[in-house]
Amino acid sequence: MLKPAILYRDELTEKFAERVYTKGFFYYAGNPYDFDLPEIGTRSNHYQYAVVDTDKDGEERVIGYLAYSVIPYADGVCNFGLYSFDEGNTKVIRDVYEELEKLIKRYHRVEWRCIGGNHASHGYDAFCRKHGGNKVTMHDVIKDLDGNYVDEYIYEIIRKD
Repeated sequence: MLKPAILYRDELTEKFAERVYTKGFFYYAGNPYDFDLPEIGTRSNHYQYAVVDTDKDGEERVIGYLAYSVIPYADGVCNFGLYSFDEGNTKVIRDVYEELEKLIKRYHRVEWRCIGGNHASHGYDAFCRKHGGNKVTMHDVIKDLDGNYVDEYIYEIIRKD
C-alpha cells in the first residue's frame, strides 16, 4: 500500500542510509558518486510514497519507496525514484504498477529512466510495450561501481485520447 512518505521519514532515511554505497543505491541514484539521500518532505508537484506492507499481526513495515514529479504545464510526470528495500517482494511491484496505471490514465505523458543492469528494466519493458510506449537506449552513458560503461534507458508513454 502506498502511504505518504513523510509519515515514515525517519524509517525511510535509515533504510536508505544503510544502503547508500550499494549497487541498489547506484541504480536508484543513477550515478556512482551520488550519495545524497532522498529528502523526505513535502514540495509542490512532487509526490513521495512509502510502500508499506502489513504483516499477519497488523504491524506495518516499509518495504519500498516511490517518488515522482508532476509537470502541470506539460501535463506530464517524470523524475521517478523507486527503491525496494525487500527485493523481489511482489507487493512493491504491484503497488508501483497500480500507481503507474493511474498516472498514465490521468496525465498526457509519463517518462522514467533506468540504468542498464537494473533488474527492474524487464518489468519496465513489459509495461511500456503493454501501453504502446517508447523506449530509447542511450549507450555507454555512465560507469557503474566496477568502472564498466552501462547504458541508460528512457521510457515514455503518451496517453492516446
